[in-house]
Formats: sequence, C-alpha cells, structure tokens
Amino acid sequence: DAEHMALLERVLGVAGDQWSRADFEAACDALGLLPDGAVEMLNEAAFSLAGEPLLEGEDPLFVNDYVRDQLAQTLSDHKKLRP
Repeated sequence: DAEHMALLERVLGVAGDQWSRADFEAACDALGLLPDGAVEMLNEAAFSLAGEPLLEGEDPLFVNDYVRDQLAQTLSDHKKLRP
C-alpha cells in the first residue's frame, strides 16, 4: 500500500546502516503505521526479493545494505516501466 511504500522509500534514503527507533517510530506515526507491523511488512517484502530481512534489531534498527540495494534497484526498474 502507499503508506508502506512511502516508509520503504524513507528507509532506502537513510544515511548509513542504522536508524534510531525513535526516528523510525516518528516516520511510522506520520504515515499512520504501527512500527512493529511495518518492520514485519518491509521484511516480508525483503525476504521475497533478496532472501534476507531489510531491518534488524530494536534500537537502533540496522538496515541491511545488500537488501537496501536490491530493493532500490527493483523500485527504480518498476518506476521506469510506469507510463
């Protein structure tokens, strides 16, 4: 859905490989998402695409660079196919 896609784009734009739990929760709150459910949804998509989770840990959340690259490439390819 649009909210999880917006959150994914935020995660893909995080500098470095860590995101504080407070910042993640604020991003989820702004989108009307529950943080734990959002992590689960993003990780399910990541497992489907790359076989690994995108986010791990509690505070900070660690962003898997390999998965981030795979998801970013997939999103880029998808946007190129849109009319």
